[in-house]
Amino acid sequence: MSDKLVVCSSCGEEVPEGRFCKSCGRPLHEHSDLIDFDDEEDAPPLVVPISDEPLRLPKFGVIVKGMDEKALCSLLARAEISVLDVELDNLIEEVQATRQALRLEHADKGALAARAEHLRETLERAKKRRSALLEVRWNLRIEQIIEELDSLESKIAKLREMRSSVDKEVYQEQGERITKMIKVLKKEFGPTKKEARSWFKRMTKAQKELLREGNRLDAKHKIGDLSDRIYRESKSKVDRSLGILEGGLEILRGIMKTAEKM
Repeated sequence: MSDKLVVCSSCGEEVPEGRFCKSCGRPLHEHSDLIDFDDEEDAPPLVVPISDEPLRLPKFGVIVKGMDEKALCSLLARAEISVLDVELDNLIEEVQATRQALRLEHADKGALAARAEHLRETLERAKKRRSALLEVRWNLRIEQIIEELDSLESKIAKLREMRSSVDKEVYQEQGERITKMIKVLKKEFGPTKKEARSWFKRMTKAQKELLREGNRLDAKHKIGDLSDRIYRESKSKVDRSLGILEGGLEILRGIMKTAEKM
């Protein structure tokens, strides 16, 4: 059975159905999920906090009013790494499709070579962004408390196992020391969990605002207030920001779930 043929919107050639055109290498469908850093102003800055200098946080195209900026950055950095991993896979696939198109006899070698170079540069910027995000990530205080409590509970359990083989006073001394540390952490844990719940509500509100902005763009495009190009570019940015925010929400949801079990 022959492959289904479609007309590429970029080059006009009739090619087999797929993600990328076998003739020009570009995405066959209107909405590509590939990252585009053509406009340097839109490119997320590659900022790494440096000690003894004011903290500078990367931008994510997401605004969450009333939330601690550093906590938001921690969540969104992790979420964007997941988004970038998908985008990098897609970029690599598009590079391969473009190289394949270059081997065709009727290929526009100049245009395809330029396209391949553009994709290579975009790929490198995406890799640098990912590396930068890996360096700016830090754990939330609630995550630190969870980790510390786990460690202390483990120490208490080990100490109990050693009870019969440890001097009574030493056993009591160490038990009191660890118990005191647990008590201090749990006293802080309550307000920290409350703060995390507040963050979740604020991030959910921001999610709804981004969804509304996407719907607004859809409406403007349908009534003719936005050209196809402006609509695609704007919608792509909103969708990407939404994907990052939703990833951050999922990470926070997991942290809160673990915290509630303790």
